Amino acid sequence: MKVTAQEEYGFRCILQIAQAEPNRHVSCAEIARAERISVPYAAKLLNILRRAGLVESLEGVKGGYRLGRDPQEITVLEILKVLDGDLLVSDFADFCKCFAGLQEQCVHYKDSCSIRSVWLTISTHIEDTLGRITLGELVAHGESTMSAIMGARFGEDAVRRGWVQGMRN
Repeated sequence: MKVTAQEEYGFRCILQIAQAEPNRHVSCAEIARAERISVPYAAKLLNILRRAGLVESLEGVKGGYRLGRDPQEITVLEILKVLDGDLLVSDFADFCKCFAGLQEQCVHYKDSCSIRSVWLTISTHIEDTLGRITLGELVAHGESTMSAIMGARFGEDAVRRGWVQGMRN
């Protein structure tokens, strides 16, 4: 799974909002400055999040953005799907259309395709995992605590194998 720039920066933008004091509106300029991205790019990402109802906006001098729902109700999966849409392919028909070559569907669509079952199994596990992590958890806990939570929830082995690899150096 690769994370796009839009997913990463959009996620960072919503985290900035979630980390603000409750009911405080965070301006687009504040978010852009904190994440070291341009104001127009932050505005684009925030508009995507707003259209999906994950954030609300208020215009005016004291305007800005705040969460549209409780952070405990917003999952990592929901955020990533809103930001990119095609996180992973999760059904056979869509998968076979994605890699169809010169045809409408893959040449192996009706035959046995051992690869398809591997990708769909991985996709299901990733979506299940991301759907069990909330924005509220990410806001409430630092990296070491989240690593412990991930280890307890998904197995220490998964954490050791690279979920936070490179971050501990």
